Amino acid sequence: MSQSVAIKDYSAEHTAEALEAITRIGVRMLRSGASSSRTKDTMDRVAAILGIEHFETFVTPTKIISIIYGKQGSFTRAMRVPLLGVNMSAMSKIRTLILETKEMTPDALKTWLDALESEKLNYTTAVVAVAVAIACGCFAIILGGGLLEAIGAALGAAVAQIARVTLDRRHVNPYIITAFGAFVASLISYAVMKAIGAPTPRIGLIASVLLLVPGVPLVTALLDLLHLDLISGLARGVYAIMLVVNIGVGMLVVLALTGFSIL
Repeated sequence: MSQSVAIKDYSAEHTAEALEAITRIGVRMLRSGASSSRTKDTMDRVAAILGIEHFETFVTPTKIISIIYGKQGSFTRAMRVPLLGVNMSAMSKIRTLILETKEMTPDALKTWLDALESEKLNYTTAVVAVAVAIACGCFAIILGGGLLEAIGAALGAAVAQIARVTLDRRHVNPYIITAFGAFVASLISYAVMKAIGAPTPRIGLIASVLLLVPGVPLVTALLDLLHLDLISGLARGVYAIMLVVNIGVGMLVVLALTGFSIL
């Protein structure tokens, strides 16, 4: 549980509104890739800005339970976290808000949150796909491949990224998205490298799935464990491991269909 703060009282209606806004902040932080410990700290700071008396919260990667104790009694709000993702821009804006704002009303915070939720992403799917392609192509070169392996990895990663975004918008299970993304990346990169005669296609094949490696979940799992938030740390760690396993599943299907071996 987080530390309590005691500043001033609200009416019952405003207390409920403030609690919902604080919990929404926490959900947004988790959905953007924040660790549970950082999410708790952010929610505590927002509660202080709103002038909430005795705020406590319990945060897991899939659900947040927030409680306010006041003269009118206790108020509890639970919210489910739909999907974990990565959005450093949203996290940065929330952190800027809590560092630069000294006082705010629940209505003002709700309006600010609505505006944040309605903002478009900084980069289009096409721009992200190009960036992913360049990253995976460079990774192929780092692994010891040449230009041909880089081309195969880049094209496979770009198509996989587009497929991942498309499935994510349809709220497909993240494990299925990861396995399918690995399948698409591996298949496209293998086909391209075979067509252009890449000398070491296994390098391009491995590099093409770089975009699917769950780097943020692995880091946040470690952060939660270091902060002794064992439930969240273990949950995130298992989630990240499952994603890695599904990367292997997608690649194995391609290897089985093509008869190619990366060993």
